[in-house]
Amino acid sequence: MMKMLLFVGVTLVVIGLLGTLYLSRSQPTDGVLEETRLEPVDSLYVSGENVQIDVIASSDNTTRITYSGLSESALREQFSLEQVENHLTISIDASSRWSFFNFGFFTSTPTLTIALPQIELAEIRGKTTNGRLSIKDHAIKTLDFQTNNGRVTLERTHTYDARVKTNNGSITLEDVSGKIHAETSNGSIKAFNLIMDHDISLSTSNGSITATLAKLANTTIDADTRNGSVTLLGNKASQLTYGEGTSLLHLRTHNGSIKVEETH
Repeated sequence: MMKMLLFVGVTLVVIGLLGTLYLSRSQPTDGVLEETRLEPVDSLYVSGENVQIDVIASSDNTTRITYSGLSESALREQFSLEQVENHLTISIDASSRWSFFNFGFFTSTPTLTIALPQIELAEIRGKTTNGRLSIKDHAIKTLDFQTNNGRVTLERTHTYDARVKTNNGSITLEDVSGKIHAETSNGSIKAFNLIMDHDISLSTSNGSITATLAKLANTTIDADTRNGSVTLLGNKASQLTYGEGTSLLHLRTHNGSIKVEETH
């Protein structure tokens, strides 16, 4: 009996020590991954697994990359950065941060924040699985954001050609302009203060579309839904034209409503 109790006691002590060692090594931390004062970057490709990715504007000519919610050891294993001339490639995979030692201590989603100088960027491409993608305060010639099981947000962004796609997630556009194609399945699309200087297409399945327009001159609104209602500027109509109607707002949804209003 004494031997059995001693064995159990030693086993518990060993498990406790291993758990403490693991937790001390895997404790999430915040910090700066990279801070450079190189020639301005004008193109970015970023991909991630189980991580939120935010692209924001830098206050100076510095490219800053910061993180939160990942341990230093995980970052060494799961983060990669490569810069070739003015092109920056970043990859991060946070899917392996969970293990049987992790009993729900860490519930926050890891976040990667990329701050780029406020110059006109040639291209930004982002792709995530189980994570958010967002961009704020930038002008980009080509933008391509794709995510599975995550939402996409564009704020105060001008683009010549933007494609945004998500599965099982919502899309939010606020104060954006340029040619935009946004598509989601099993999620809603909300667009605030759209500037209709180019064609914009918004489509979703099993979700609603809500949009407010900052500029109606020379705009055609074409909306269609299956199993839902359409309201365009207070009218129960599926198409409206203002001025010459040269800019097209194309709206499509299945199993959801469509509502368009003018920004006040």
